[in-house]
Parts: sequence; C-alpha cells; structure tokens
Amino acid sequence: MITYFTNSGICLLLLIVTYHLFLEKEKMHTFNRFYLLFSIVFSLLIPFIKLNIDLTWLFQASQESINQVHFSNVTNIKPKTISSNFTILFFIKVVYGIGFLLMVIRFCKNLFTIAILKKKGSVIYKDGYKIILLDKKCSPHSFLKTIFINKESYKKNQIDDCLFEHEKTHIKQKHSLDILFIEFIQIIFWFNPILYFYNKAIKLNHEFLADAAVINSMNDNTIYTKTLLQNIFQNNPNYLTSSLNYSLTKKRFIMMTKNKSKTRTFLKQCAVIPLFICFILLFSTKTIAQNKGVSKALIEEYESKLHSSNGSVIIKGKDVKRLYHIYSLMSEEQKAKATKIPPPPPPILAPTTPTLERAHDVSQPPSVPEPMDVNEIAPPPPIPPNPTDHMIEMAKKGATFYFEGKKISSDRAIEITKSRKNINIQVIGHDSKKPVVKLSKQPITVED
Repeated sequence: MITYFTNSGICLLLLIVTYHLFLEKEKMHTFNRFYLLFSIVFSLLIPFIKLNIDLTWLFQASQESINQVHFSNVTNIKPKTISSNFTILFFIKVVYGIGFLLMVIRFCKNLFTIAILKKKGSVIYKDGYKIILLDKKCSPHSFLKTIFINKESYKKNQIDDCLFEHEKTHIKQKHSLDILFIEFIQIIFWFNPILYFYNKAIKLNHEFLADAAVINSMNDNTIYTKTLLQNIFQNNPNYLTSSLNYSLTKKRFIMMTKNKSKTRTFLKQCAVIPLFICFILLFSTKTIAQNKGVSKALIEEYESKLHSSNGSVIIKGKDVKRLYHIYSLMSEEQKAKATKIPPPPPPILAPTTPTLERAHDVSQPPSVPEPMDVNEIAPPPPIPPNPTDHMIEMAKKGATFYFEGKKISSDRAIEITKSRKNINIQVIGHDSKKPVVKLSKQPITVED
C-alpha cells in the first residue's frame, strides 16, 4: 500500500508540474482539460499496470543458486506479537475515516446549499437555459444545467449578454462533471495535497475555455474584459459551481490577448505521449518472466554428451561443467524430461597390504576391485523443491502462512518467495490437514 501511494503521488506531482511549466500558458485549453483529467486517472491506476520483463538471456548461474532458499527443520516456534502493528493500523484507519467523513459532510453541505438556492429563487428560462434569480448579491455562476444570477441585476438589465454566454459555455461543455469528478477523488484521497492543485488548475482552465468561447462569439475582448472587471468584487462561495470571476487574475487577461502558435502547441501535445510512456516504465509494477528454458540445440548437445553410441554413459572431464551449466538453464519441464547427470564413481581403493602368510603365497594374485556399472550407481539426491511451487502446494493443502511472525495470505507468501532470493522457510505438520508455514528473513532458532 505504501508503494502504491508513493508511486501514485510522485506521478501526480510530476504531471501537474509539467502542466504548469509547459502546457498551462498555451492556448490549447481543450487539450489541457483532458490532460488534467487523464493525469489523475493515469496516476491512480499506473501502480496496477504490470510489465512483464524477460531477463532469461541474463541467466548465467544455475536456477538453484538464483532461487536459493535455506530450509530448516525447526519446530515449536512461538509467533511474534503483532499488537503494536495492529495499534498503528487501527490508528491510521481511524484518522482516515474521520477525514473521509468530514469531506463527505462538506460535499453534501454544498449540494444542500445549491438545492436551497433552487428552491428559494425564482425560475425563468432564457434561450432554453434554466435561470434561478437570487435575492442575494452574487456573480453569475452555474451548476450542471442551471445558471444562478442576482434578481435585481437581471431586472435592471445589468447582466450583459457576454456573461450569459460565459455561463452557457460552462453548461454546454459540462464543466460541472469535471468538478464533481475531482471532488469525488478528493473525498477518497483527502490526505493527498497534490489533488488540490489539480482542482484549482481544472477550474481555471474552465474559465479559459469559457473566456475563449465568449471572445470568439464577440470578436472583441475589450467589452468583455471591462464587464469582468465590473463583477470582480462579487463573490460566489460555493466551490461546486462554475463562477464568472473565479481566479480573475493576470493569467486570464493575458490568455485573452495571447496569440496561438499552432506549431508550438502541436509539438507540446506530441511531447506528452513519450512522457506518459516514460512514466509507465518508471511507476508500473515490473514482473520478471520465468525462465523459458534452453534451445533444442542445447538439449541435443546435453543428451549427446551423456550417451555414447553403445548406450553406456561416459562423461569426459572437460564436459562436466558444460553439462551442469546447460542443465541449470533448463526450465522445470525440460529438467523433468532430461537425463539426469550421474554422480562420479567412487575412487578405486588401493589393495590392502598382504599379510605375512599371504605375502609368500604367489598362487593367489592380489584382488583388484571390479569396475562399477554406471547403471548400478545410486541416483543423485533429489533437487530441493522450488520455493514458489512449494508455497503453491502448501496453499492447496489449506496451510496457514506467517511472515516474520505475522499471519499472511497464501498469495502474499507466494509473492514473497518469488521476490526474495534468500528466505528461511519452516513447515510444521507437512502431512497434517492444517500445516503451518513460517517465513523469515532471519535464521530460525529453536525455542524449547
């Protein structure tokens, strides 16, 4: 979980920094709108993206040495206490729950405020849009398909048409859905301060879009700029609505008069694609592909060195290392089918010193050990089980798993044996109905 929040948070931070440094100042507001929304979704999902990396070409050592695991036959080990870990986890859950509840209350309060305004205000329709006339002084603002304006200003014809056009743009382009989306994300991840910068950037970009739509319809931004300045001191406290004078700063006025460079904006849009690809490589979950084995040519070489033309097994000294190397690179399936390398025959013992009586008996020649038949040699000891396969087998038996004294799931146990090269494993009651498997990074000691 910590890895998820770390990768997701870093990705969110880098994407919003990229936006402020390279994208926000360009007149490509529609592209920026979807960049901001996609950046949030991308950052929250990227830790779940899995990349399979095939590193089998790097295998230079035996599979046994790579997956080295220390086994020990230790019993009667008492699990470590987990009360301290439980207390910390409980505290984190309580703090998160309180923050989540406060954010939900805040969100519902603002929805309730909008509902009250709709109920108390007078309803009129203009150009097919629903308008709520309010008694209190406020700047024109909109939410979903409704526009809210001051009743007195409307009756005195103090609401310019460009202001209506501004709010109509918010409704046409469904900007309220963007705000609701980022608010829902902030409720869930209220502890992540980076999302507040996204909220601010999304709302400001909405104003860029609405300003551009008004200026394009008027072909003159002088009147519109003066109208905005006249409404600059009217406030709209509800953060869920799209307000006319939201962040009425130098940025909006500069953007209204700025000329668009098609070449520069196109290049920046194209540069975003490799940026996201790079982040996928950096922040996604990597899984190393299992060894796929050796080629057919190496298997043929292996078998040919183990079998002579007359069917007997004769291994030359120079071929021993080569055979073990090929065998180590084989997959488990290939190893099961391959001929096992026989152990070397025992050394021929020197004849014992003859006794005094036998020393003079020349009729009986000294005994010489008969050559051993390779087929009669005892097979090599079984290869230790692969830790991951062993965990899967124990999971099928319904075993209970512990890691460092803490109870874990079977999936977590399998993941640990895959990701760690050195791990101590203890199996208690292997053949019982409820075996217990204990994993530890430290050597396991016996407790009487």
